[in-house]
Amino acid sequence: MMRINLLLKCIITTIIVSGTIIPAGNAQGIQFEESTFNEALAKAGQQKKLLFIDCYTTWCGPCKMLSKMVFPNDTAGAFFNKHFINLKMDMEKGEGKTLSKTFRITGYPTLLFINPENQEIVYRICGAHPNVQWLVGEAQKAVDPNQNLPGLSARYTENKQDAPTVLRYLNGLGAASMTHERDSVLHLYLSSLSDENRYSEDNWQIIESQVNEPYSTGFEYLLKYAPGYRQSIGEEKVNEKIETVYKYAVSRFIRRKRIPAEQFPQPMFDRLVSLLKEYNGKNASFYRAELNLVDLVQKGDYKGVMDALDGTEKDPAFSDDKQFYFTWVNLNYLSECKDPVIINRGLAWAEKLKPYLSIPAMKRSWLLMKSALYAAKGDSETEKALKEEAEKMK
Repeated sequence: MMRINLLLKCIITTIIVSGTIIPAGNAQGIQFEESTFNEALAKAGQQKKLLFIDCYTTWCGPCKMLSKMVFPNDTAGAFFNKHFINLKMDMEKGEGKTLSKTFRITGYPTLLFINPENQEIVYRICGAHPNVQWLVGEAQKAVDPNQNLPGLSARYTENKQDAPTVLRYLNGLGAASMTHERDSVLHLYLSSLSDENRYSEDNWQIIESQVNEPYSTGFEYLLKYAPGYRQSIGEEKVNEKIETVYKYAVSRFIRRKRIPAEQFPQPMFDRLVSLLKEYNGKNASFYRAELNLVDLVQKGDYKGVMDALDGTEKDPAFSDDKQFYFTWVNLNYLSECKDPVIINRGLAWAEKLKPYLSIPAMKRSWLLMKSALYAAKGDSETEKALKEEAEKMK
């Protein structure tokens, strides 16, 4: 019995270290070093392996999922222990704070594969998936010169005018969240095109996949040469691409509450407003109305918000679904208003949404939205009753 207890103790000790699964010897799962970054880097150099770093935070749900469901898997362990020296790093503590700046970590989890010789990123994964085959498949790209960044960069350097080669490199930079480098390569390539080869299908694939921000030089290029691409690629495809860029740019400004002035990206907002003044696509009026709403909210002009909502009833640009969405957004903003007269106007509009509440989840959200409006006007009794009704629908 004593030998069994001792054996169990050894097994448990090798499996659980600081709440993280860290297999020992040939046990299942990825073996993570208990060392500093420089120590792990040196070990990777000695063994001629890449250094893999799981960049995590204690509050990151997907990070915890990887540690619990993916890293302990024997398939993951077999590949990672063979090809990498593995390190976990809390990016909000100790040397993690410095490394997060060095490697420009902007989201979690971020999984880095680093060349120990020059400390350059060979491959980067942003995000997580519970399927271990996903992780191994991504990690295989790190050791594949046809897919990792050094390999893609080398082939790009050899042939900067070959569209498929450029596209593969751009995709690699994008996957590594190297946005600045990607934009520079894209700008250089598009600037080099002549009228003879500008409107090819390969070049359109680059534009379609890489031009996604209306503030970029790539989008300026698209607008400038859109007539030619409409002739070569098709009017519907080109118009849909431009429409999509505007759609997502506008949507990023729509929030449930006013953004503090010091955090509001005013230059980007002004640029988007300016661009949309010249745009005459199918949803142009709707996008302009959305940005006008954002501007009114940022200024705290809630009477203007309600006036804008009233003005949509006779606007042909607002179909039923757009009217529903626009009203919903308006009323969420209105919860910050303190004027009971304006709030009552909002409550009257809330009743107009009722026929469109097709599923219980929508009705529950509607009840909570109304409760927030009653709270704003100081009617705690009605606020409480609406919350209780919403709670019953969980």
